[in-house]
Amino acid sequence: MNRKAKYSWLADNLGVSERTIQRAIDDLKKMGYINSEHSKIKGEWQLLK
Repeated sequence: MNRKAKYSWLADNLGVSERTIQRAIDDLKKMGYINSEHSKIKGEWQLLK
């Protein structure tokens, strides 16, 4: 829902660590479900599947 969500925001709302969020996002990237658009600072996520 929030394509510009930060790792810290996701971690707080899901009750897990930021590292857990990073691992999950890395897995989603490897499987081809998401891709990042633009820069790391002003970027957002693009859903591919």
